[in-house]
Amino acid sequence: MYKGIFREEAVAYKNKQQSISPVSVPSTHVAFVVCAIICLLIIFIMMTLKYTERVSVTGVTIPLKGVATVNAASGGVISNLNVHHGDYVHKDQALFSINSVMKDSS
Repeated sequence: MYKGIFREEAVAYKNKQQSISPVSVPSTHVAFVVCAIICLLIIFIMMTLKYTERVSVTGVTIPLKGVATVNAASGGVISNLNVHHGDYVHKDQALFSINSVMKDSS
């Protein structure tokens, strides 16, 4: 019988070590924490950034920041001007009164 060059105990020990190999489980905790931080950062940026509102208007005004254009919803003649050049205005404040004049096309 052929026994090989190693003792039986050495071969058995080597086989036993190969059958019990360490299991390597990939760490998902690090990836989860990184994704959570990125998501929180995106939410924070979206909540704190300022955005502009588009308003379609005709005319020219000189606001403190940016440029605004004012359009009239109907035609007419300004009959009463409620503000003066350089005045500060507030939301829903009447700037002027318009007298709608219907012209006869004859």
